[in-house]
Amino acid sequence: MDDLHDSLIRTLYGELAQSTDWAQEFLAGLCRATGSHAGAVVLSDLRARRDSMPAFFGAQDASAVAYERHYAEHNPWRRAHASAPRPAGSVLVSDDLVPYRDLRESLFHRDFLRHLGLDHGVGLVGVSSPTHLGSLTLLRTHRRGAFGADEVRFLTRIAEHWSNACRLRARLEGLDGEPPFAAAFDRLATAVLLLGEDGAVLRVNAAADALLRSGDVLLLRGKQVAARHGAARFTLARAIDAVLARSCAAVELVPLHDAAGILVAQAAVHRLAASPHRAACAALFVQYVGGMPGTGAAEEALRKTYGLTVKEALFAVRLADLRHLGDTAAEFGWTVGGARQRLKTILGKTGTARQADLFALMRAMAAALGQ
Repeated sequence: MDDLHDSLIRTLYGELAQSTDWAQEFLAGLCRATGSHAGAVVLSDLRARRDSMPAFFGAQDASAVAYERHYAEHNPWRRAHASAPRPAGSVLVSDDLVPYRDLRESLFHRDFLRHLGLDHGVGLVGVSSPTHLGSLTLLRTHRRGAFGADEVRFLTRIAEHWSNACRLRARLEGLDGEPPFAAAFDRLATAVLLLGEDGAVLRVNAAADALLRSGDVLLLRGKQVAARHGAARFTLARAIDAVLARSCAAVELVPLHDAAGILVAQAAVHRLAASPHRAACAALFVQYVGGMPGTGAAEEALRKTYGLTVKEALFAVRLADLRHLGDTAAEFGWTVGGARQRLKTILGKTGTARQADLFALMRAMAAALGQ
């Protein structure tokens, strides 16, 4: 067992500097070592009740997407941890968190786990805070049985290294120095207004607040945003209604004029499948004409609005240009599998379900940025 432990640890630390597929081989090795049929690295936002899976083993892409989009919020294991958080380095046995008989009665098991043939799990906590949880989860069938005491002792030794590796990885990526969403949102030069299902303005960044206070092209009527002059009074309202009604994912460009009829700004509306602001379902981007950012504006907007890393933002922009995953992967020196994993992370962060939705988002942002 010591040889197996040492081999897994070497794999874990050996993958730390990889730009893609981080922890993938370690996860696969740990699944094989414990007889687990599936496993995943799961990042949880406990306040928004939203999960992402940057790495997984033994499951199809469709199952990972289904979990992120539909079943994460019904996960009783996550709810149990949220009510009594465990520190990083802990090992959580699913049957200790939620009795198996209770799990079988849950929607999470009935509509998701049962169809995958999975019943018992164990989680290694790598990151733990009041708002976020990062864990490595192993899953196996009821026939294989719950994780026993010897396995938990083995995994506890592994968990100490997993927690340490997560901290090192965060520092390598510069995540410790990244500003929180609120700060990044306010630093974005593009005005961004987050809208609810009824069109009400839920949140604005500093640029949007200044735009509204100036009263040049936009105003608030109650909680609804509206264009102040010309045909945009109707075209912007129709654009917002169309996106909220889901008749389209994005409206690419709405020109905004001042009282003299001079083009002052341009706007784009895009529907959000997910957002750092939980209730927001659409975003209105507005950029003044003549104040357009130069090269790299799209990457900066993706980074600061959606929290993408520099490499993820560059990859998203290049993929939108080439429209071919293999060609884009080759430019970055990645495997197609690695590029697919990175794309999946980007889709999760931007709240888009498919490449086509990501491209629509980027067209909307480009229109607002004047590119």
